[in-house]
Amino acid sequence: MEISFYIDREDAKKIEEEEKNKWIKDILLQIGIPLDDAWPDNNITVTQKIELRKLLDKYDILILDDGEKGVEIYVDDDIIAKWEKLYHPLFL
Repeated sequence: MEISFYIDREDAKKIEEEEKNKWIKDILLQIGIPLDDAWPDNNITVTQKIELRKLLDKYDILILDDGEKGVEIYVDDDIIAKWEKLYHPLFL
């Protein structure tokens, strides 16, 4: 699936991070992971990240975020989803 949205240059990094987090959360919900306590809204705190890590370990889910290219989500060593780094076209 491909999604497009327009952002201001100043907000690019923040919005990219928010969209990536929404995408990860949506994938986890689609495969049936109960995120109510570990990730109640789209923002996530350090404490919630610790709880989320425990929950993902329980279900043998690995989320790899390399920071440069994107994110890959694995379940039982099989890749189920991939987020590719956003590109920013310039409009003059």
